[in-house]
Amino acid sequence: MAKPPLVAISILNWNGWPDTLECLRSIQALDYPHYLMIVVDNGSRNDSVARIKEWAARNLGALHLLVEYSQAVALAGGEDPRESALEGLPPSNKMVLICNEENLGYTGGNNVAIHYALTRRRSADYVFLLNNDATVAPDCLSELVRADQQADAGVVGATIFNATRQRVAAAGITPDDLYWGVLSRWIPRWREGKGDILDTFGPQGCAVMLRSDALRAVRKSRGEYLESRLFMYWDELSFAHAARQAGYKAVVATRATACHKSRRGPGGKSGPSLYYISRNRIHVAREILPTRLKLLFHLVHTPVVLAQSARNLLRQRPDFARALVCGLLDGYRGVYGKWKFHDQELAKTVK
Repeated sequence: MAKPPLVAISILNWNGWPDTLECLRSIQALDYPHYLMIVVDNGSRNDSVARIKEWAARNLGALHLLVEYSQAVALAGGEDPRESALEGLPPSNKMVLICNEENLGYTGGNNVAIHYALTRRRSADYVFLLNNDATVAPDCLSELVRADQQADAGVVGATIFNATRQRVAAAGITPDDLYWGVLSRWIPRWREGKGDILDTFGPQGCAVMLRSDALRAVRKSRGEYLESRLFMYWDELSFAHAARQAGYKAVVATRATACHKSRRGPGGKSGPSLYYISRNRIHVAREILPTRLKLLFHLVHTPVVLAQSARNLLRQRPDFARALVCGLLDGYRGVYGKWKFHDQELAKTVK
């Protein structure tokens, strides 16, 4: 009997080892029989790597294997002897730890894991991108694979609940989300379908499964998988757009569920997150919107960002106000990559 498709699960860690370990515990409870856990430490400045190794030694079982690769070795597909050893173990008893020397962001960090997963000795059939502050239901992976095989999509997002599972926090994203919700009732909706598989423009990036042929097609068309210059936020819409141009589609599997914790800071945001959201909206709008909606976006985006910045000043959150305005200016100036104030803004949160 043929094995089910191999799913490489990419979990990106940056100084957040407590969340990462909780995420890994939920993965070990998956009922799907053929997956590989890949943790990418994105240049953490605390003891995350040591903590993750300690967890692996205690929780992967007596006959376990933890393979540690540098970024360069991972990008070369790993090392054959270690890859052969990984093949002989059950999924819950093995893990790959990739250590990046610097913070490459969500896009750059996951690109390392994706390239490793697709170029290793046993290439993955799917790559499941999972935020380290998310946890999955035991049947999440099984439902994602089933949904892709049924819909022949290429891009499959999970249904995201809040941390207490009391409400659905996200079920796919659409181009009208670029408008900060201001004009959403006038913009055509993209979510369609009934039942347990819904068509959507793009997945929610905190728990999305990408098929290997879709990943390769996007890389062939634009030179990389996720758009690295975005660093973080709105990359899922950019990827979905590129995949759609290559002949694939995105769906949401309503029966595949994950829980995602709220982001830090008032309103669930941090200064850097507001910067990237404000900046990258401009780039993605240029990339995916038709001309008439692109014009509408630019008429709306600047006043909305300035209003949000003013509101944060009134609420005595000057760092948030500055982040929004910096994102706006950099977006229109074509400045991308890691924000120059990223580390400064997050320094106080590193433990």
